[in-house]
Amino acid sequence: MPMVTTSLGHDRMAMASRDPAHEVYDAACDLLLAARAIEGAAGSDGVLEAIPATLGTLEEALQVLSASCYRLAGQCASNAPRNGPQRPSDQGATEQRLSRENEALLMATLHDVGSSIARASRASRAGREITAPLIARKISRARQAQDMSDRRTLRWRPARHGPPSEQQLAPRA
Repeated sequence: MPMVTTSLGHDRMAMASRDPAHEVYDAACDLLLAARAIEGAAGSDGVLEAIPATLGTLEEALQVLSASCYRLAGQCASNAPRNGPQRPSDQGATEQRLSRENEALLMATLHDVGSSIARASRASRAGREITAPLIARKISRARQAQDMSDRRTLRWRPARHGPPSEQQLAPRA
Protein backbone atom coordinates (compact mmCIF):
# COMPACT_ATOMS: atom_id res chain seq x y z
CA MET A 1 0.00 0.00 0.00
CA PRO A 2 1.42 3.39 -0.99
CA MET A 3 1.82 6.19 1.55
CA VAL A 4 -0.31 9.27 0.83
CA THR A 5 0.08 12.74 2.30
CA THR A 6 -3.26 14.53 2.65
CA SER A 7 -3.74 18.26 2.16
CA LEU A 8 -3.44 18.69 5.93
CA GLY A 9 0.00 17.07 5.87
CA HIS A 10 -1.07 13.88 7.61
CA ASP A 11 0.32 10.62 6.33
CA ARG A 12 -2.05 7.72 5.97
CA MET A 13 -2.03 4.36 4.28
CA ALA A 14 -4.03 4.34 1.06
CA MET A 15 -5.79 1.13 0.21
CA ALA A 16 -4.61 -0.22 -3.12
CA SER A 17 -8.19 -0.98 -4.22
CA ARG A 18 -9.45 2.49 -3.27
CA ASP A 19 -9.33 5.05 -6.05
CA PRO A 20 -9.43 8.84 -5.54
CA ALA A 21 -12.81 9.15 -7.26
CA HIS A 22 -14.41 7.00 -4.57
CA GLU A 23 -12.58 8.93 -1.83
CA VAL A 24 -13.97 12.25 -3.09
CA TYR A 25 -17.49 10.88 -3.53
CA ASP A 26 -17.51 9.17 -0.12
CA ALA A 27 -16.32 12.38 1.54
CA ALA A 28 -19.13 14.30 -0.20
CA CYS A 29 -21.63 11.72 1.10
CA ASP A 30 -20.22 12.14 4.62
CA LEU A 31 -20.65 15.89 4.22
CA LEU A 32 -24.29 15.41 3.26
CA LEU A 33 -24.87 13.22 6.33
CA ALA A 34 -23.25 15.84 8.57
CA ALA A 35 -25.40 18.57 7.03
CA ARG A 36 -28.54 16.54 7.71
CA ALA A 37 -27.44 15.97 11.31
CA ILE A 38 -26.92 19.72 11.76
CA GLU A 39 -30.33 20.39 10.24
CA GLY A 40 -31.96 17.95 12.65
CA ALA A 41 -30.17 19.33 15.70
CA ALA A 42 -30.84 22.94 14.71
CA GLY A 43 -34.56 22.49 15.35
CA SER A 44 -34.00 21.47 18.97
CA ASP A 45 -34.60 23.73 21.95
CA GLY A 46 -31.51 25.01 23.71
CA VAL A 47 -29.20 25.42 20.72
CA LEU A 48 -29.02 29.21 20.96
CA GLU A 49 -25.64 29.11 22.73
CA ALA A 50 -24.17 26.99 19.94
CA ILE A 51 -25.01 29.38 17.09
CA PRO A 52 -21.79 31.47 17.13
CA ALA A 53 -19.53 28.41 17.42
CA THR A 54 -21.55 26.59 14.76
CA LEU A 55 -21.26 29.55 12.40
CA GLY A 56 -17.49 29.60 13.01
CA THR A 57 -17.21 25.90 12.21
CA LEU A 58 -19.38 26.31 9.12
CA GLU A 59 -17.20 29.20 7.99
CA GLU A 60 -14.10 27.04 8.12
CA ALA A 61 -15.83 24.06 6.51
CA LEU A 62 -17.10 26.25 3.69
CA GLN A 63 -13.59 27.63 3.11
CA VAL A 64 -12.28 24.09 2.75
CA LEU A 65 -15.15 23.18 0.41
CA SER A 66 -14.48 26.24 -1.71
CA ALA A 67 -10.82 25.28 -2.04
CA SER A 68 -11.90 21.74 -2.93
CA CYS A 69 -14.01 23.05 -5.81
CA TYR A 70 -11.04 24.95 -7.19
CA ARG A 71 -8.86 21.84 -6.86
CA LEU A 72 -11.47 19.82 -8.75
CA ALA A 73 -11.49 22.49 -11.46
CA GLY A 74 -7.72 22.08 -11.66
CA GLN A 75 -8.27 18.39 -12.36
CA CYS A 76 -10.29 19.35 -15.42
CA ALA A 77 -7.31 21.25 -16.78
CA SER A 78 -5.03 18.28 -16.18
CA ASN A 79 -7.51 16.17 -18.15
CA ALA A 80 -6.85 18.22 -21.29
CA PRO A 81 -5.12 16.44 -24.15
CA ARG A 82 -1.46 17.29 -24.57
CA ASN A 83 -0.09 18.86 -27.73
CA GLY A 84 1.78 16.67 -30.09
CA PRO A 85 1.24 13.28 -31.66
CA GLN A 86 -0.54 10.65 -29.64
CA ARG A 87 0.75 7.17 -29.15
CA PRO A 88 -1.56 4.29 -30.03
CA SER A 89 -1.70 3.33 -26.35
CA ASP A 90 -3.25 6.75 -25.58
CA GLN A 91 -6.31 6.15 -27.78
CA GLY A 92 -8.53 4.89 -24.92
CA ALA A 93 -7.51 7.73 -22.63
CA THR A 94 -8.14 10.28 -25.38
CA GLU A 95 -11.69 9.02 -25.87
CA GLN A 96 -12.38 9.50 -22.14
CA ARG A 97 -11.08 13.06 -22.06
CA LEU A 98 -13.48 15.96 -22.17
CA SER A 99 -13.82 18.15 -25.24
CA ARG A 100 -12.27 21.60 -24.81
CA GLU A 101 -15.72 23.21 -24.66
CA ASN A 102 -17.05 20.78 -22.04
CA GLU A 103 -13.82 21.09 -20.09
CA ALA A 104 -14.20 24.88 -20.02
CA LEU A 105 -17.86 24.60 -18.97
CA LEU A 106 -17.02 22.17 -16.18
CA MET A 107 -14.17 24.35 -14.95
CA ALA A 108 -16.40 27.44 -15.00
CA THR A 109 -19.12 25.57 -13.09
CA LEU A 110 -16.67 24.42 -10.43
CA HIS A 111 -15.26 27.95 -10.15
CA ASP A 112 -18.79 29.35 -9.75
CA VAL A 113 -19.60 26.80 -7.05
CA GLY A 114 -16.30 27.52 -5.28
CA SER A 115 -16.95 31.25 -5.44
CA SER A 116 -20.50 30.86 -4.12
CA ILE A 117 -19.30 28.68 -1.26
CA ALA A 118 -16.60 31.28 -0.43
CA ARG A 119 -19.31 33.96 -0.27
CA ALA A 120 -21.32 31.73 2.08
CA SER A 121 -18.21 31.35 4.24
CA ARG A 122 -17.83 35.13 4.48
CA ALA A 123 -21.54 35.47 5.31
CA SER A 124 -21.11 32.88 8.06
CA ARG A 125 -18.20 34.87 9.50
CA ALA A 126 -20.22 38.09 9.41
CA GLY A 127 -23.18 36.35 11.02
CA ARG A 128 -20.99 34.99 13.80
CA GLU A 129 -19.46 38.40 14.44
CA ILE A 130 -22.93 39.96 14.71
CA THR A 131 -24.72 37.22 16.62
CA ALA A 132 -22.04 36.25 19.14
CA PRO A 133 -22.36 39.39 21.31
CA LEU A 134 -26.16 39.48 20.94
CA ILE A 135 -26.57 35.87 21.98
CA ALA A 136 -24.08 36.30 24.83
CA ARG A 137 -26.14 39.21 26.18
CA LYS A 138 -29.39 37.31 25.81
CA ILE A 139 -27.95 34.28 27.61
CA SER A 140 -26.51 36.50 30.34
CA ARG A 141 -29.90 38.16 30.88
CA ALA A 142 -31.64 34.81 30.97
CA ARG A 143 -29.16 33.51 33.54
CA GLN A 144 -29.54 36.65 35.65
CA ALA A 145 -33.32 36.31 35.55
CA GLN A 146 -33.00 32.65 36.55
CA ASP A 147 -30.66 33.57 39.41
CA MET A 148 -33.14 36.20 40.63
CA SER A 149 -35.95 33.69 40.42
CA ASP A 150 -33.89 31.13 42.34
CA ARG A 151 -33.07 33.69 45.01
CA ARG A 152 -36.73 34.62 45.42
CA THR A 153 -37.80 31.05 45.97
CA LEU A 154 -34.90 29.97 48.15
CA ARG A 155 -34.33 33.15 50.14
CA TRP A 156 -35.38 33.27 53.79
CA ARG A 157 -37.91 36.00 54.33
CA PRO A 158 -38.30 37.62 57.71
CA ALA A 159 -41.80 38.00 59.16
CA ARG A 160 -43.63 41.10 58.04
CA HIS A 161 -44.19 42.28 61.56
CA GLY A 162 -40.57 42.22 62.69
CA PRO A 163 -39.09 39.93 65.31
CA PRO A 164 -41.47 38.26 67.78
CA SER A 165 -42.29 40.20 70.91
CA GLU A 166 -41.58 39.04 74.44
CA GLN A 167 -45.27 38.46 74.95
CA GLN A 168 -45.38 36.14 71.94
CA LEU A 169 -42.34 34.26 73.20
CA ALA A 170 -43.57 33.91 76.80
CA PRO A 171 -44.98 30.52 77.74
CA ARG A 172 -48.71 30.40 77.87
CA ALA A 173 -50.30 29.36 81.08
